[in-house]
Amino acid sequence: MVQRLRQQSQNLRITRDLLLPRLLSEQLDVSAGLPEEEPILAVERAAPAPKPASAPRPVPPRAAAPPPPPAREAPAPGRADLEPEALLAAIRQLFGDGAARDRDTALRDLAQSLGHQRLGKRIKENLASALLTAVRRGILTNSQGAYTLGFRTVEDCTRDSLKADFVSSLGRSWATRTEAIQGFARYLGFSRTGPVLDDTARSLINGLIREGRLETDDPDRIRRT
Repeated sequence: MVQRLRQQSQNLRITRDLLLPRLLSEQLDVSAGLPEEEPILAVERAAPAPKPASAPRPVPPRAAAPPPPPAREAPAPGRADLEPEALLAAIRQLFGDGAARDRDTALRDLAQSLGHQRLGKRIKENLASALLTAVRRGILTNSQGAYTLGFRTVEDCTRDSLKADFVSSLGRSWATRTEAIQGFARYLGFSRTGPVLDDTARSLINGLIREGRLETDDPDRIRRT
């Protein structure tokens, strides 16, 4: 009897060691229990329990995507590095109040109207050059160091001076009459054309063609001779 009990105890230990891994891995359904006719010793002959599946290798976390580069700030309109014609339009707008300004005041007010808090060296050079151009084109007058607006509309100018300005504004390459009129407006510091300027410019074109200072190869295109 002692020998038999020892054998049963040994069988139970073997059964425990075989079933426990399968129970923990949920590979064995014990909800219905073991069949009564199956002897315990049969478990001894069962195939060894499979090795528990190895834990999946941890996936290293993905590196965080680098933040997008900061968007460049769009340049504010009216910077000192604008095209000369744009600066001339800013000058015309500034002096449209009718006030006279000396050179330093004109440069300071112009810089502030363009959004600059201080008048740096490069900005000052650009604006000073634009003031000289405005005087040469008659947009401004300089009387003993005081700058004032030269004319408000083309109706304030003589026809001969407008003809000279139109020829100067037109390149030697072919351009449509509309393009030439727009270039003429920018040359005089106007940001856009209007009925008066448009009619005046078309009349100038016809007169300059008759004088031989402009040529045309069809009803619309013109250029300097």
